[in-house]
Amino acid sequence: MDLDRLNYNKIYWKTRRGVLELDVILNTFWRDNNKKLSLEQQLNFAKLLDYSDPELLDFLVYRNSLPTIPAMQQVIAIVLIFTSEKNN
Repeated sequence: MDLDRLNYNKIYWKTRRGVLELDVILNTFWRDNNKKLSLEQQLNFAKLLDYSDPELLDFLVYRNSLPTIPAMQQVIAIVLIFTSEKNN
């Protein structure tokens, strides 16, 4: 297994969360967009997955808050745009 595939699988499994809504958003986003993202965006997405489920729900589902780190805000915006396009 090459390094790219190993990293893809590692991030893919991190998209599997304890909350169905997050599973759908994060898993679908990664599956459909991982090759379209720059290396920096991929790394930031992987870092986003380090947040807890309640924090991710707040960012991606309830949209009540955002992390203070601009790179995380950017990747959240990308995920939200993808999610809104997917639902239309």
